[in-house]
Amino acid sequence: MPERQEIESFIRETAARYGVDPELIIRQCETESGFRQDAVSKCGAIGLMQLMPATAEALDVDPHDWKQNIEGGVRLMAQLLKRYHGDTQKALAAYNCGPGRLAGILEVHGSEWREHLPDETRRYLDKIRMNHNA
Repeated sequence: MPERQEIESFIRETAARYGVDPELIIRQCETESGFRQDAVSKCGAIGLMQLMPATAEALDVDPHDWKQNIEGGVRLMAQLLKRYHGDTQKALAAYNCGPGRLAGILEVHGSEWREHLPDETRRYLDKIRMNHNA
């Protein structure tokens, strides 16, 4: 595994290519995995950006390869930011709990959607916001 400086440099390059704030991606890596490529969540999410195997497959990346893991995570965030018209909070919530689940919450709860997120997703948003003005 490379040094954190090399990982952050790669994040900055990749984020610039997709038009995503690199500091946001850095905060996601800290929150998702503690910058550990060997991290695997209890639900099976893999690596620095904690990609689910099906998500990695859909993005055509190997989640076990740190560069591809970041590439996939950044590309996914770019897609989510576009889907939610630049709303970082909604994009992050969708990244954490899934776009389908968020769509259901938005449909039922409208402007009060955040209050109805899973506890884990609310904590995720709060933790990233503490470290970044998201």
